[in-house]
Formats: sequence, C-alpha cells, structure tokens
Amino acid sequence: MPSLNMGERIIINIDKSGYYAEPVEFTVEQNILSLKQDNTKITDNTPFTININKANPDGTERVLTIVNNTDYPLRLKPFKDNSFSFRYSNYLNLSKLQQSLNSQVGNIVIPANGEENLRIKIATSQDAEELTQTLNITGNIIGYVSVDNSESEYPFNIPISLKISVGEGVEEDDCLVIQGANNPWKQVVSSNDSVSFSFDIFNNCKVKGNDEQSLALDTIRAKIVNSKDIFGSYNLMVDGKTITLSEGSYTTILKNLAPGEHRAVLTYYSLDKKFGDVETKIYINGQVKTNDGLKYVNTTKDVAFTTNIAIRKIQDCIDFYDGSKKINDMFVITKETNAYDVKELTVKNNCADLGRFRLNFCEDIETNPNAFEGCLEDLD
Repeated sequence: MPSLNMGERIIINIDKSGYYAEPVEFTVEQNILSLKQDNTKITDNTPFTININKANPDGTERVLTIVNNTDYPLRLKPFKDNSFSFRYSNYLNLSKLQQSLNSQVGNIVIPANGEENLRIKIATSQDAEELTQTLNITGNIIGYVSVDNSESEYPFNIPISLKISVGEGVEEDDCLVIQGANNPWKQVVSSNDSVSFSFDIFNNCKVKGNDEQSLALDTIRAKIVNSKDIFGSYNLMVDGKTITLSEGSYTTILKNLAPGEHRAVLTYYSLDKKFGDVETKIYINGQVKTNDGLKYVNTTKDVAFTTNIAIRKIQDCIDFYDGSKKINDMFVITKETNAYDVKELTVKNNCADLGRFRLNFCEDIETNPNAFEGCLEDLD
C-alpha cells in the first residue's frame, strides 16, 4: 500500500462465499498540527489570547508556535477571506490581519516533527473608537497547510480570546487583580467582636503603548456598598497601611503601588448588636495619571468580592440536651453511674444555616483544682 496523505480514507471490504461483511472505513487522522502560545498548548478551553488598546492603531502582536506532528514537512498556505470568524468583528481590522498573516506565508515551512512561529497582529477598526467599556471578543482563525506543494490542503483551527481595552494610561484594562479572596466571604461574628481574612492584590499594569514595561499606580483606593445595615465597620490594610472604608465613595489606601504582589487584610468590626445580617460589596481600584487627570485602571472588575456576615450572640446558637431534656445549667452525672456506662450529651446548632461551629470541651480548673488545665477535645 502506498503512503497516504492526511485526510484520505481507507475502505476495507472482505468477501467470502456465503457471508456478508460490512465494509470498514478509516480516515487518516487530520490532527497533524498542535499550537502553542508561550509554551502553553492552545485548545478551545485555553485559546490564543491577545489584548488590544483601542488607541493603538498599529494593534498588538503575539507569537503563535505551530508544531508539526508528522514525519514530513508541511507548508503554510495563504489565509482566505473566510478564514476569520469573530463575534463583534466590526471592531476589528480583519483585512489588515489577513495581510499581515499572508505576508509571512511564503517563508513558513514547518519541518517534520519540528515547529515554526507565526506572528499574529490584530488591530482595531474605526468602530472601536466609540467603545467606552472593555470588550471581550472570541473567535477563530482557520489556517491551511499542505504536504510540500501538493494541491491538497488540510485545515487547522486557532481559537482566539481577544480583549479590547479602552482605559487611559495603561495598556490593558482590569490590570489590578484580586486573588485568594473567598467570594462571597461568609462569617459569623459576635457583637463587639471582629473577623478578618487576608488576600493578595497584584498590580499587573503596563505602560500604555509598551506592554513590556511595568507601571506603578499613583493610588490604590477602596469603597463599600451595603445592601442592608452595616452594624459595624470595615478596615482594609494593604502593605501595612490601614484605612476605614467609606460607604459609596472611594478612599485612598496608599499612594505609589509598585508592580507585583501586595498583601491585604480585610477586617469587619461589629457593633453591640445581638442579631444582624450584613451584605457588602467591596470595591478596589487603582489610578494612574493621564493628560486628563487621574483615571481608574479597572473598568469592569472593580468589585473585588462580596461579604455575607451574620452577627449572632454565639451562645444563643448552641443548645445542649440530656436525652430530650434541654440543659439550662449543668450536665449531671450521678455518683451511681459506673465508670464504663455511657451518658450521651446532645449538642444542637440553632444557626446551622450560617455554618459550622467548633466546640471546645474544657475542664474548669477554678472549680476543680485537680482538673487538667486546658481543653480536652473539640467537635465540629
């Protein structure tokens, strides 16, 4: 049998007198290429990513690595007019993209079991000048390869995830990133008490027009918006600097936030309130200087996370039972009880909708001088 090209079919028929056999058909696998971006394999779930700032007429260029999975060279063929399929395609200059790709085609032959790079450069159209918010676009580019100069072409798909940034002063919108925060942050707290949790803030911002140069933010600011009564206050600490957050208006935490990772701690302080539910949105954003003054860098993702905090008098959440009898004072074990008898203590969580509590069972050294000091065991 001669060697076969990708995409060709093999049909096998077996004949024997008195028997019927269904023909078996095989298609030579067309997955002859794989794609990478920065050593990460590109799939539908991990597409080729690129950010474009609407104010940059030249667009943004990123490198696609094409890997040849076959034992023979593959030649990249010209991209066709119908090779491009994007949602909101009117905001993209697709003709310029096609010209840029096809200007490289004549020089790209992917060696057997080797790889070659293709530069993908995408620019916005005039329609994008009217955008006032970040726009995320998904789409596909269909490319073609052939074996040597064969007329047979084999398609491959490049899934694309593209963001058009509109903010001023930074190359990419939403570059102040919150990580490690539970969303929502759920907690139970007693009156006149506090709860805290820590998370990380990343300044990933780059200078507008130069996505290789990191940018320090002039300020980092935060605010809260409550859907119910707050019954207390929130403090936010970043890099050791603490402020009390204000309702509805941004407050500056610190100035000159360097690029990279920063540790933050949010603390809620409850008032003298026996019962209450607090639902709050925490907003965190940064600013940079522009010709039109300070501008925020996060245009769509300034809500960092939400909080759901329940103020409860914790002792009212827990009841103890001796059998079916509620214990209001003490759990009694009579002197007649043998050492190996079992007496059950039932613990009921009346606030189960708020989560689980940890109970510590301790001996009281003040009333029993011979008791072991400290807690013996705990229950969840």
